[in-house]
Amino acid sequence: MTLLLMETRDTDRVFAEQWAGLPGREDRPWDPAQPLPGALFDHLPFLLYEYFATVPMGAARRVALAARAGGAARFLRFRQSRGQCAPARADRECASLRRYATRQLADDLPGRDPFRQSLSAGYRRPWDPAGAGAELAHTTTEAFAALAGTPGPVGPVTESQSRLYAGLARYRECVDWKEDFLHGHPSQLVPRLLAELGLTPSATRAARTELVADAARRFHYGGLAEHTLDEAAEQLCRALAAVTDLPPAGWVERLIGFSESVRGLRADLDRMRRDGLARARAAAGRGGRPAARRDTAPGATVAAPTADTIADSLAAAARYLRREQDPAGRWGDFLLLGQQSTSWVTGYVGWNLATVGTAADAPGAADSGAPANAPAAAYPIPVNSLAEAADWLVANRAPGAGWGYNGQWPVDVDSTANALLFLTRIGAPEPQRWRPALDWLLSTQRPDGGFTTIVDPEPWLVRFHSDAGDLRGWTSSHPCVTAVAALLLAGLDGERERRAALRAARRLLDQQRPEGNWEAYWWAGGLYTTCRAVQAIGELSRRTDLPGAAAARAGAAGWLLRAQRPDGGWAHAPNRACAAFATALAVQALGELLTAPPGDDCPALRAALARGTRWLVENQRPDGSWPVVPILRVPRPQLTEPWEQTSWTESIAGLDVVAEDWRRLFTTATALRALHVASPTGGAVPAIPTGDL
Repeated sequence: MTLLLMETRDTDRVFAEQWAGLPGREDRPWDPAQPLPGALFDHLPFLLYEYFATVPMGAARRVALAARAGGAARFLRFRQSRGQCAPARADRECASLRRYATRQLADDLPGRDPFRQSLSAGYRRPWDPAGAGAELAHTTTEAFAALAGTPGPVGPVTESQSRLYAGLARYRECVDWKEDFLHGHPSQLVPRLLAELGLTPSATRAARTELVADAARRFHYGGLAEHTLDEAAEQLCRALAAVTDLPPAGWVERLIGFSESVRGLRADLDRMRRDGLARARAAAGRGGRPAARRDTAPGATVAAPTADTIADSLAAAARYLRREQDPAGRWGDFLLLGQQSTSWVTGYVGWNLATVGTAADAPGAADSGAPANAPAAAYPIPVNSLAEAADWLVANRAPGAGWGYNGQWPVDVDSTANALLFLTRIGAPEPQRWRPALDWLLSTQRPDGGFTTIVDPEPWLVRFHSDAGDLRGWTSSHPCVTAVAALLLAGLDGERERRAALRAARRLLDQQRPEGNWEAYWWAGGLYTTCRAVQAIGELSRRTDLPGAAAARAGAAGWLLRAQRPDGGWAHAPNRACAAFATALAVQALGELLTAPPGDDCPALRAALARGTRWLVENQRPDGSWPVVPILRVPRPQLTEPWEQTSWTESIAGLDVVAEDWRRLFTTATALRALHVASPTGGAVPAIPTGDL
């Protein structure tokens, strides 16, 4: 990486000298003191080179110089779109840059190669705020691929480039919004702002100047700034996800850096907005009465959403999950170390959908979807969607073991347990292809009956660049993983599985806190483990005698009732707002407890379930998903009780961090199952024909 950095600096120097030496090139291409805005015009050639490392270094240097010319051309087209460069000059200089790039590549690529046509078209194309000129950036990747003779990485890398430059363009619009607003520069953000102010795109600069203060308030406090940065962040996340299946490289590290910068600006804007609103409320409080709250007292009777309302919410969530399933059949979410989880997430999402039901369960339902005149809640999700996911999982199991976070990470117990929950729930065919994973999982059970995620810590230490000698945190039994494994084993037939489930359940009973909940090693708050422990104990109690189960369920019920917020939701911590993931887990746990209500708590549990269900329905996004918050934490190896640590960094890189499910799949799958549990009709999920996506 150090050598590539030196090559990058040398290429920058050579191109800057040659650019400055050409007549009329007194303007620098971009300001290197602004790394994020400047990166919008940088093809990052030596980071891309790592995906095509068989290309001779001499040829790579020439591609890098051509890439610098392409970046300069994109910068000129950008300036042209803002009225800072005359069209005739932009055309002239872009033509000069195209000739320069062509000369650099003349000895390496044939003159009639399709790449040359793409290169010429890219230099002529005007600036597009949405695409940010990514097509010209693609030519750098295409040149490397042509020289290497390996087209394989081109698709993922060019997709990643497109997402990167779209995200950086959104970031730049957020930074430059005032200048764009006043001068009418091309922007995706400004038209929204003009519409909110009642102005048309043809509004004069004088009219815009008069309203710039109002525009600033709307931008910072009306949600536009957050919305724009959220769009930028999602594009950068998708840029990382696109190259998940490729070996880790400097390209990923750079994308992580960009993502962290966007995240930092988003956090700064959030703080500014909170502080401003707090000052406004304080000022209003001195002159008037505070606004009335709409909270409901715990235990109060609240009407649950109707069956039709829940069915509509389930249908929207199912459509979202189906849209996000990739053509291979898998799902992907989270981005730890810049890599998307696929195996683990596919198992989790598939399991939740399979628990809700498949199209095979609905009389008369075809694999392709429900009949056109079917009622909204008559048919569940298509069975072929889950079959594709199961086939992908089985095909991507590690030999002699199970699954990991994704195919490049070490196999772990939690990912394997979630995948097996899915495969056993749907009765996946050819069990001889996946049952060895169950044998492997059973072999990892610890003497205390619990399970730990990490069986061999060495590859994890390497991956996270940790030299920790104390590994007790990573290698001890984890309550959250033990609960998932116990739930899996409790639902299986066989004496071996029953004995292992009982041992895990006894470990869970020992780990329950006096307050009634269970703590989690890998998850923010205690609701994840509490939900899975309640489900595991309930499943096992229905199959065999489990001393202490009734008391444990009663304790969990009391804790869930006390933890519910006045608005009906649950939060991951006392100082946090209610969250969809937390609320969905609580609703699932309540549904399990109501199968055999402990003591006299049945009315209170039903009321809490109704309030939690209403919270989920009312907080669903228009696209069918739910808002997300950071939920997955990664403690340092020596930390044995992460629930006692109050300070966590919101990040996807490093240790002692907490990350969100950026694609909203984990949260949405959890909420979908919660609504199914709460539905008075069993919550059948409508089939989703392909054309309805």
